Amino acid sequence: MLDKDAWKEQCRVNAQSLESEITHLQCDYGALPILEPRYDEFWAHARRISAMFKTLKPLFREDRERLWAAYSAACEEVKGAQARERESHRADSWEKRELVMSKIRQRDDRDAAGRDRRVRRA
Repeated sequence: MLDKDAWKEQCRVNAQSLESEITHLQCDYGALPILEPRYDEFWAHARRISAMFKTLKPLFREDRERLWAAYSAACEEVKGAQARERESHRADSWEKRELVMSKIRQRDDRDAAGRDRRVRRA
């Protein structure tokens, strides 16, 4: 068991460790929409930080709440960016599908018109 001063010092050290990891998470992945997204790396790092919240003890309640809020905000920001990107890809895919389908319909219409002309000539 730690004496009171050692306990407080351990709380500060643990808070610094978490704060450092959260800062790296925000800095390394905060510009995801601008750069090539690395969502898998972000979420792997986020899971490691989540585990740190469970294993790094002791931690002052105020630090835990402040750090958890910063961690959660970083995760929500990336989750939102990831959802927007997914929706953008879905919309692009739908547009491309519609373009291909319209080309197929145009070809089918031309083929049908050609058959009709051949049938009328015969």
